[in-house]
Amino acid sequence: MRLVSDNSDADLAAGRARQELRRALRAVAANILRIVRGAGKPAELADQLDELQLAISAFQGVTGLPPTAEFSGMLELEEDRDVIRGLNGRNLREHLAVKQMVRGALQKAASNLAGQLTQERAGGTELFEGAIALEQVRDEWRRESGAGKGRPRPRK
Repeated sequence: MRLVSDNSDADLAAGRARQELRRALRAVAANILRIVRGAGKPAELADQLDELQLAISAFQGVTGLPPTAEFSGMLELEEDRDVIRGLNGRNLREHLAVKQMVRGALQKAASNLAGQLTQERAGGTELFEGAIALEQVRDEWRRESGAGKGRPRPRK
Protein backbone atom coordinates (compact mmCIF):
# COMPACT_ATOMS: atom_id res chain seq x y z
CA MET A 1 0.00 0.00 0.00
CA ARG A 2 1.37 3.40 -0.97
CA LEU A 3 0.34 6.62 0.71
CA VAL A 4 0.06 9.68 -1.45
CA SER A 5 0.80 13.07 0.05
CA ASP A 6 -0.01 16.54 -1.16
CA ASN A 7 3.24 17.76 0.32
CA SER A 8 6.31 17.75 -1.86
CA ASP A 9 9.76 17.03 -0.49
CA ALA A 10 10.47 20.77 -0.77
CA ASP A 11 7.35 21.59 1.28
CA LEU A 12 8.36 19.09 3.94
CA ALA A 13 11.91 20.46 4.07
CA ALA A 14 10.57 24.01 4.37
CA GLY A 15 8.29 22.93 7.19
CA ARG A 16 11.15 21.31 9.07
CA ALA A 17 13.34 24.38 8.54
CA ARG A 18 10.52 26.63 9.78
CA GLN A 19 10.08 24.47 12.92
CA GLU A 20 13.80 24.53 13.68
CA LEU A 21 13.95 28.28 13.11
CA ARG A 22 10.98 28.79 15.45
CA ARG A 23 12.58 26.60 18.13
CA ALA A 24 15.94 28.41 17.92
CA LEU A 25 14.37 31.88 17.85
CA ARG A 26 12.12 31.16 20.84
CA ALA A 27 15.05 29.68 22.80
CA VAL A 28 17.09 32.86 22.29
CA ALA A 29 14.14 35.11 23.14
CA ALA A 30 13.26 33.12 26.26
CA ASN A 31 16.83 33.11 27.53
CA ILE A 32 17.23 36.85 26.94
CA LEU A 33 13.98 37.55 28.82
CA ARG A 34 15.17 35.37 31.70
CA ILE A 35 18.58 37.08 31.73
CA VAL A 36 16.86 40.49 31.85
CA ARG A 37 14.89 39.42 34.92
CA GLY A 38 18.03 38.17 36.65
CA ALA A 39 17.87 34.48 35.80
CA GLY A 40 18.52 32.75 32.50
CA LYS A 41 21.75 31.31 31.23
CA PRO A 42 24.04 34.03 29.90
CA ALA A 43 26.78 31.48 29.23
CA GLU A 44 24.52 29.66 26.72
CA LEU A 45 23.49 32.76 24.78
CA ALA A 46 26.38 32.74 22.28
CA ASP A 47 25.74 29.09 21.39
CA GLN A 48 22.00 29.78 21.08
CA LEU A 49 22.73 32.70 18.74
CA ASP A 50 24.96 30.45 16.63
CA GLU A 51 22.12 27.88 16.43
CA LEU A 52 19.72 30.64 15.43
CA GLN A 53 22.05 31.81 12.65
CA LEU A 54 22.35 28.25 11.36
CA ALA A 55 18.54 27.90 11.42
CA ILE A 56 18.16 31.20 9.54
CA SER A 57 20.65 30.06 6.91
CA ALA A 58 18.93 26.67 6.57
CA PHE A 59 15.52 28.32 6.21
CA GLN A 60 16.83 30.66 3.52
CA GLY A 61 18.55 27.80 1.76
CA VAL A 62 15.38 25.71 1.61
CA THR A 63 12.83 28.46 0.92
CA GLY A 64 14.92 31.08 -0.85
CA LEU A 65 13.29 33.67 1.42
CA PRO A 66 14.54 35.66 4.39
CA PRO A 67 12.68 34.55 7.53
CA THR A 68 12.17 38.04 8.94
CA ALA A 69 8.50 38.12 7.93
CA GLU A 70 7.96 34.99 10.03
CA PHE A 71 9.62 36.22 13.23
CA SER A 72 6.56 37.99 14.68
CA GLY A 73 4.37 34.91 14.39
CA MET A 74 7.10 32.68 15.76
CA LEU A 75 7.47 34.85 18.85
CA GLU A 76 3.77 35.19 19.70
CA LEU A 77 2.92 33.99 23.16
CA GLU A 78 0.88 30.83 22.82
CA GLU A 79 -2.54 30.53 24.33
CA ASP A 80 -4.82 27.57 24.58
CA ARG A 81 -7.55 28.80 22.24
CA ASP A 82 -10.01 26.16 23.48
CA VAL A 83 -9.63 27.41 27.04
CA ILE A 84 -10.05 31.04 25.98
CA ARG A 85 -13.12 30.16 23.91
CA GLY A 86 -14.67 28.70 27.04
CA LEU A 87 -14.12 31.85 29.09
CA ASN A 88 -16.81 34.43 29.55
CA GLY A 89 -17.73 37.23 31.90
CA ARG A 90 -15.33 37.73 34.76
CA ASN A 91 -13.11 34.79 33.78
CA LEU A 92 -12.51 36.34 30.38
CA ARG A 93 -11.93 39.80 31.87
CA GLU A 94 -9.45 38.29 34.33
CA HIS A 95 -7.59 36.54 31.50
CA LEU A 96 -7.49 39.72 29.41
CA ALA A 97 -6.27 41.79 32.37
CA VAL A 98 -3.36 39.41 32.98
CA LYS A 99 -2.56 39.41 29.27
CA GLN A 100 -2.55 43.24 29.30
CA MET A 101 -0.17 43.23 32.26
CA VAL A 102 2.21 40.84 30.48
CA ARG A 103 2.17 42.97 27.30
CA GLY A 104 2.83 46.09 29.36
CA ALA A 105 5.67 44.47 31.27
CA LEU A 106 7.29 43.24 28.05
CA GLN A 107 7.00 46.69 26.45
CA LYS A 108 8.37 48.38 29.56
CA ALA A 109 11.37 46.03 29.72
CA ALA A 110 12.15 46.20 26.00
CA SER A 111 11.83 49.99 25.93
CA ASN A 112 14.09 50.29 28.95
CA LEU A 113 16.76 48.22 27.21
CA ALA A 114 16.42 50.35 24.06
CA GLY A 115 16.51 53.61 26.03
CA GLN A 116 13.03 54.61 24.81
CA LEU A 117 11.64 56.50 27.79
CA THR A 118 8.30 57.40 26.18
CA GLN A 119 7.64 53.80 25.17
CA GLU A 120 8.77 52.57 28.58
CA ARG A 121 6.22 54.86 30.22
CA ALA A 122 3.52 53.60 27.83
CA GLY A 123 4.39 50.03 28.83
CA GLY A 124 4.17 50.99 32.49
CA THR A 125 0.75 52.51 31.87
CA GLU A 126 -0.47 49.37 30.13
CA LEU A 127 0.87 47.24 32.97
CA PHE A 128 -0.81 49.46 35.57
CA GLU A 129 -4.14 49.51 33.68
CA GLY A 130 -4.08 45.71 33.49
CA ALA A 131 -3.44 45.54 37.24
CA ILE A 132 -6.42 47.85 37.88
CA ALA A 133 -8.65 45.71 35.64
CA LEU A 134 -7.50 42.56 37.43
CA GLU A 135 -8.17 44.10 40.83
CA GLN A 136 -11.67 45.11 39.70
CA VAL A 137 -12.42 41.53 38.71
CA ARG A 138 -11.06 40.24 42.01
CA ASP A 139 -13.16 42.77 43.90
CA GLU A 140 -16.21 41.39 42.11
CA TRP A 141 -15.22 37.84 43.12
CA ARG A 142 -14.79 38.98 46.74
CA ARG A 143 -18.16 40.74 46.81
CA GLU A 144 -19.86 37.72 45.31
CA SER A 145 -18.29 35.30 47.76
CA GLY A 146 -19.04 37.61 50.68
CA ALA A 147 -15.91 36.36 52.39
CA GLY A 148 -13.49 38.93 51.03
CA LYS A 149 -11.07 36.15 50.10
CA GLY A 150 -11.06 36.47 46.31
CA ARG A 151 -12.41 34.12 43.72
CA PRO A 152 -14.94 31.55 44.96
CA ARG A 153 -13.78 27.94 44.79
CA PRO A 154 -15.52 25.73 42.25
CA ARG A 155 -17.89 23.19 43.72
CA LYS A 156 -16.98 19.54 43.41
